[in-house]
Amino acid sequence: MSQDILYREADDRIPVTELGHSLYAPRRHLQVREVRGRFQRWRRGLNVALMSAFFALPWVTLDGRPAIWFDLPVAPSTSSA
Repeated sequence: MSQDILYREADDRIPVTELGHSLYAPRRHLQVREVRGRFQRWRRGLNVALMSAFFALPWVTLDGRPAIWFDLPVAPSTSSA
C-alpha cells in the first residue's frame, strides 16, 4: 500500500524543463518615468510636512517637557558581567 502512494506522488511531479536563458544573465531594468501633476505635488508637499514634523516635534517643548516622546524599546544587553 505504501508503495502505491509513493508511486502516485512521483507521477504527479512537474517535469523539469530547460529555462532557455541563464539565471545569471544581465537583466533588463525598468526605467521609471517622472510623474508630474497636481496630486504628485500634494503628495510631495504632504510628505515633506509630515517628515519635518516627525523630526522636529521631539525638540519642541511644552511646559519644559518634549511635546512628543518616542518610546523606543531597549534591546536586552548581551554582555555578561
